[in-house]
Parts: sequence; C-alpha cells; structure tokens
Amino acid sequence: MEALANQLAVAIEEQARHFAALEEGQKLARELHDSVSQALYRIVLGARTARTLLDRDPTQAAQPLDYILSPLEAGLAEMRALIFELRPESLQTEGLVAALGKLVNALGARHQFKV
Repeated sequence: MEALANQLAVAIEEQARHFAALEEGQKLARELHDSVSQALYRIVLGARTARTLLDRDPTQAAQPLDYILSPLEAGLAEMRALIFELRPESLQTEGLVAALGKLVNALGARHQFKV
C-alpha cells in the first residue's frame, strides 16, 4: 500500500511540473504576442512605407526607417528580457551581482528607463 502511495505521489508531482511548464509556455506566448508581434507589425508597415518612398521620393524614405528603429529596439529588449526570465545563465556562470545587473539592464531597456 505504501509503495502505491509513493507511486501516486511521484505521478502527481510529475503532473504538477508538467502543468507548470505548460502554464509558463502559455505565459511566454501571451507576452510574445502582446509585445513582440505588435512591434514586428509596426516594423513591417514602416519598411513597406520606406520601400514605396524609395521608388517615389528617396529623400523621404529616412522618416519611416527612423520610425521602425524604435519598435526594433523595443522588440529586441523584450526578447532579451523574456529569454533572461526563462533561463538566467549569468546567474550560474557570473554570480548573483552580475545576473542582477543584467536583469536590471534588460528590464530598463524593456520599460525604457535607465538605472
């Protein structure tokens, strides 16, 4: 009876870990959709506008290119922050202080503030 109870406990723990991983994946998918996909959409629109202007009036093409730099930088910062949240390698390789510094920088870039 005790062996069966132990097996059930192990199965329940494995199931809980599985559901936690699924939930984390869904959270990541929502965050990617909410932030990065919107930035990519803005980038596509700006690039198409720049391409059209290159054909019509090349002197005006710089404005939409400048427009897409902001979402590019924001998307990159968001991706770095999400990746850091998933696996902070620097915590293991560089220690707590360096990992916290990188996290602060990633969050600062993500939310557009400087520390």
